[in-house]
Parts: sequence; C-alpha cells; structure tokens
Amino acid sequence: PAAPMTSPRDWALLVFLKAPRPGRVKTRLAAGLGPEGPARAAAIYRRLVETTVAETHALARTGVRVVLCVEPRDALGEVETWLGDDPILAAQAPGDLGARLATAMRDAFAAGASRVVVVGSDCPGFRAAHAALAFRALDDVDLVIGPARDGGYWLIGARDGVPPVFDGVAWSTPEVFAATRALASEAGLTVERLETLGDVDTVEDLALLQGDPRFEPVRGVGQG
Repeated sequence: PAAPMTSPRDWALLVFLKAPRPGRVKTRLAAGLGPEGPARAAAIYRRLVETTVAETHALARTGVRVVLCVEPRDALGEVETWLGDDPILAAQAPGDLGARLATAMRDAFAAGASRVVVVGSDCPGFRAAHAALAFRALDDVDLVIGPARDGGYWLIGARDGVPPVFDGVAWSTPEVFAATRALASEAGLTVERLETLGDVDTVEDLALLQGDPRFEPVRGVGQG
C-alpha cells in the first residue's frame, strides 16, 4: 500500500562518515598511493565527506533533518571542529555495519521521522537530487536502495520502521546488494532501485574524481 503523504519535515537523512584519520580511512586506497598513501587517502576522503555534506544543505533548507553519524565514537569533537555542529552530529553505535545502520535508523524513527534515508560519504556521484528522489520513492515502496559498482550500496531508505535487511549480510563483500534485495524479498517488501554509482575505495576508483572541479585541489587525487 502507498504510504501516507508526508512533508520533508518528517524525513531524516543520515550521512555515515568516519573521522579522516590517516591510516584509519581508505586503507585500500592508501596502499596504492605510495609512501604518503595514508595522508593522501585521508585528504581525499576528507574532501569526499565535505562534498557529500555540502549536498545535504539543499535538503536541510526544505526541512529534512540531516544527521551526521560519526565513527569512531570518540571523534565527535574532532568532526564538529571540522564540519561544525549544523547539521546534527551523532556517534555510530557499536557493532558491524548492519547493526550500526539499524540502530541509526531506529533512533531516527524514534525521534519522529516517517522516512529515513542513509547515505555513505565516499560516493562522489551523490547529489541532493538522489536523496530527494529516494524520499519521494517511499510514497510507493517500502525500501529504496542505491547500488554501488562494487556490489554494495551507497544509499538505503525506508519508511515506518527499520527494515529486516541488516542481519546476516556479509559486509564489505560484492554480495551486499544482492543479499539485501533477497532479504527484502523474503520479508515481502517492495523495493525501488536507484542508479548505480561508484565508491572511491582503490586507486582505480580515483578516475571517478577526474574532471570534477570539487576534487582537483585535493592533494593525492593524481596518481603520480
């Protein structure tokens, strides 16, 4: 059945991100960037987060509640100094990615959201329009997913509660999207699939940034 019509003020957008600490983020990318790989990878990731957060500003202006979900938990002050306290900051829960996604969604629904969309912070193709499309798709479906080229997903959204799609998934494998679709099907959920986008995880993925002026000044984007 179609969901009741709601307004952006009833919606929550959660951005999952890590503190850009060298050696703790984008380790596969760092491994291919030479002796200064950890610092270069962290700089690239920092810019990826900044561009993702910048895209959320248009949604916040329409009334969407934007929450930055930060990992590790002790990095909230560090991230606030970096990104400010608007949008809202919250620590990610303990556990694997599925547990953290489920808890973040549950908290957003408990705070009054009728629709919750979660996006990652390493997808340079993400735009505010993608999230807006996801929220609108939830007029007609239970679950919306944006698949990633590596077999994962860069966006997931649901209405009226946490969907049963986070348990039993082998995270960080090429089967994540397929497993999620299978769990949704088993639960009888209707699903809308968004376009496939790429994440930046390896040196080869840096091609996704070439020609994008938002990334040209970032030290480390070039492979030389």
